[in-house]
Amino acid sequence: EMESDYKNEKSSLEYKDKINYKFKKNPNLKYNHVITDLIDDWLGINDLFEIFISYRDNKEYLAYPNKETKNIDIIQLINNKIQISLEGHDSRITTLKYFINNKNNNEFLISADYERIIIIFDITNDYNIKYKINTQKDYDYTIYSVLLFFPKNSEDNYIIISTSNIAYYYENTEITSAKIYSLNDGSFIKYINNSYQNAIYYLLSWYNIKENKYYIIQLARYFIMINDLYDDENSYDLYKNDEDCHNFFGFIYIKNNRDYLCSS
Repeated sequence: EMESDYKNEKSSLEYKDKINYKFKKNPNLKYNHVITDLIDDWLGINDLFEIFISYRDNKEYLAYPNKETKNIDIIQLINNKIQISLEGHDSRITTLKYFINNKNNNEFLISADYERIIIIFDITNDYNIKYKINTQKDYDYTIYSVLLFFPKNSEDNYIIISTSNIAYYYENTEITSAKIYSLNDGSFIKYINNSYQNAIYYLLSWYNIKENKYYIIQLARYFIMINDLYDDENSYDLYKNDEDCHNFFGFIYIKNNRDYLCSS
């Protein structure tokens, strides 16, 4: 709906006024909440908002971390009210995502905070905490992205974690890599190949229908890489930029039987 002509020299206020004008001009565009002031945007806000339609009641919800309470507030967009406030974190939240297990339609919110605590909330079971994972012994830096993966061709389910710190050493070389764990028993499975050894800011899962294969997409500084979930040799670079380009966010959508990856 908006064509941006944003320039660095323009102030954020001018840009905000332009966006508000778009809302006022188009009667079909409406907003109910100004919530950017409520979140802790020190790392970026791209991975902190989730809008989802819950399978259990077919209603629309907005989830976001409240920087004052450290809770995750869930707003029901139909009545414009906070439905529930999820407790569990004691430090600022760095990532928040919604997932649904298509094998049984169970829904989850997964979040991580500055102290490297990961919490999985079971939406299907009244938002109760299903898992609370302390990764402080595994990571010494902020968790940038977390991913729940439910492959239909496997009884196992996975949690994938990315950060910018050293994952392990190989022949005296520092290796930065996302890690895959079993969500069923918590066991470590493997590292994900990372050719350029840069911080991985965002993780996506992708099911290639034509190939019947599952992939992990890593959005990172300088590059975007696609990794076969089961075949480590089947990995390739989708994009590489020699300039200091940070890929903070991405999503996949399907149109006319073609899969598209959008990143920013």
